[in-house]
Amino acid sequence: MSNNWFPTIEAQDDAKKLAKQGSGGVLLFAAMNFLGVLFAYYAKKSPVDARAIDVQGVQDYIIGAFIIIPLLLFFAWRVYKGKGWLVAGLVLTWFIAESLIKIAGGTTNLGWVFFYVAVAAMIFNGLRGCWWLRKSALTDKPAP
Repeated sequence: MSNNWFPTIEAQDDAKKLAKQGSGGVLLFAAMNFLGVLFAYYAKKSPVDARAIDVQGVQDYIIGAFIIIPLLLFFAWRVYKGKGWLVAGLVLTWFIAESLIKIAGGTTNLGWVFFYVAVAAMIFNGLRGCWWLRKSALTDKPAP
């Protein structure tokens, strides 16, 4: 069964294409974190629940971004190379948790929810592509 959101993987090229799509999802997650830092810096509000934050809170978001964004960029590179099945699973779990926290915090609207679903699907496809590449490399023959 194949559809536009989750296409079947029949060859190595399909798996690599999905891995690249997954890396794009991870990059969007990194951009989302960057936008959250900008929101915290300029609006002086938490990007999670929109409550007011002080200067220390803004500094915490900036320091967190200096840790999280390079880590996400490294994870995106691993997924792009097709060797990131483990990090894709980790990022997918992390992304879903963060999205649910933001939805529960009330900082989203319907457009953001559609965005979250699309990015989660991209990361999941990256996980599928990386897993297929790993499985075919272990068996030394293309997976069915």
